[in-house]
Amino acid sequence: MTDFALWTRAVQARTESALSRFLPDASLEPRRLHEAMRYVALGGGKRVRPMLAFAAGATDAFAFLLLGGVFTANMTGNLVLAGLTERPGYATMIVCVIIAILAFAVGLFAAFRAAPPGSASRRLVVVLAAGLVAQIGVLIGWLLHSLFGPGNRLRP
Repeated sequence: MTDFALWTRAVQARTESALSRFLPDASLEPRRLHEAMRYVALGGGKRVRPMLAFAAGATDAFAFLLLGGVFTANMTGNLVLAGLTERPGYATMIVCVIIAILAFAVGLFAAFRAAPPGSASRRLVVVLAAGLVAQIGVLIGWLLHSLFGPGNRLRP
């Protein structure tokens, strides 16, 4: 088993354990609601959900800490930031928020044009591959900046 596979299983197990602790027991009233909550969040066939939630959270943490305090995975956080008018550097931050929201909208538009709902799975794979290529590009840019950017010893 690869390191990545071991890591994903560990994250899934931690996420499932936390969700199981926080969700109400299915035997409590209203039973039907609690059963539905547990069915949606837990169990086989839904293992990718915790990984996606973890990836979105990690992406937002990375972006918020390293890219000027703006969220990239969840746009609702950016709307909250836009309302914090007393925040230092508000003008710069609001420009970054607007760029993030516009980029998100353009990405959604492009994805839905390339693979509309109900389209063949091959088109969806193309959209996901394009997203992966974009993420790899950001990772490479970040690594190059951290190695060769201003204030780094490896700068040529």
